[in-house]
Amino acid sequence: MIAFGVAYAPTGTYEDILALLAREDLKRAAAGLPPKPEAARRFVEPFLQLAAKALLAAARLAPAESMLAVQDKVYRALSSGPEAPYDLGSPELAAAGELARSIAGSAGVEPALVCMFSHPPVTGELVHFNLELVRSALSGLRRARGRACRPSLVIAVDRFALDTLPLHHEGLYAGFMGLYHLGTDRLAHSRAWPESLLLRGAAWPSLAGRMARRLAAGGELFLALSGGVPTTGRILYTAREFLLRARRERAAGVSPLEVRVRLRAEAPAFARFEDSGAVGAALRVSVWRMIEAWVTFELLADDGLARADRGELSARGQDALASCLRALGCGAEALADLEEEFVRETPYRERLFRFLIARTAGRGRPIIFLPLTHARGGKVGVAFGRPAAVLQARREEGAWRLRAQAEPGSAPREFPLGEFCRAFVRSRYD
Repeated sequence: MIAFGVAYAPTGTYEDILALLAREDLKRAAAGLPPKPEAARRFVEPFLQLAAKALLAAARLAPAESMLAVQDKVYRALSSGPEAPYDLGSPELAAAGELARSIAGSAGVEPALVCMFSHPPVTGELVHFNLELVRSALSGLRRARGRACRPSLVIAVDRFALDTLPLHHEGLYAGFMGLYHLGTDRLAHSRAWPESLLLRGAAWPSLAGRMARRLAAGGELFLALSGGVPTTGRILYTAREFLLRARRERAAGVSPLEVRVRLRAEAPAFARFEDSGAVGAALRVSVWRMIEAWVTFELLADDGLARADRGELSARGQDALASCLRALGCGAEALADLEEEFVRETPYRERLFRFLIARTAGRGRPIIFLPLTHARGGKVGVAFGRPAAVLQARREEGAWRLRAQAEPGSAPREFPLGEFCRAFVRSRYD
């Protein structure tokens, strides 16, 4: 297939699923993107990344407080739009700081801090909000922690994420941000070997381990609850996590091989896609990943991309999902839950919450979630929301149960993990 203006050879990994989405999105956006000839990428970008690595060495040696100040000035300078006000004296930040101190005193260990922000559009008049959110998150986490710290941004640095930047900005940004923070190159296998070598520390397969180490040390993370392109969040997160839940709830005794056989008989379009070579051979070996790739393709087909922008499932997407449910032995009524979440720009991300909580509270270190949202309707502004802390987490009969505290001084309550993350997102994000 063609992605990013060049031929993309399927790798048999998760990248193939993202490439399907990138190809369709770039069809409508290519005319407005800066030109980036592949020859320039191969011979210029590595030198830019080398220059960024030199800056990286100095940044790691600098005091944490100095780096917070430098980053604030850089993001302020790069932001081309009006500065977004945020209140470091807000009650929500004060509550996060009080929670952190009380938990450290009672548990004898500092909690991990995770600031989860709603992602503004990556194009149009509000694109500068991305930088404003980073500025506010850095300051907010510093305030909540009560001392100098090095918050780590979980950030995409692949060609799809940085397609609106000129080539020289992209190279420097990927080289510095991808390695000083927790960069993720979701198309790492598509890079030429010099770039792959220089950015190997940001390759997507290692992201989970890097995040886990930061959390285990009681560090500070800030990450987007969803991407700046609504379609990305709805298809890569909402639809795929729906399939994951359906897979777990499938009829007893139904094997992956049986699901594949049923689906090939139920949906000839699945059989054609599986045989087409649109994804690599290694991905075709996994029934679950193959189904995810096919559903992604069907959700994007025809007018699917435009409909997903509006929070609607396309007819082909609905048919594909219904076929999957029948093959799994699940009831089609489950689609109503997907439609309710698909409308949201901020999906529930239960899988992400499960990972973050399992690697912290599940191993004895509490975790505090601090929401950060951007203003809607063309308004300028960002705001911190009410924090919530997960004090303990335990796995019972294959499901996680949490002991969580919503306010400083309030009594902790027991929650199933799914109920906690849905309530947190619904009450704190539009």
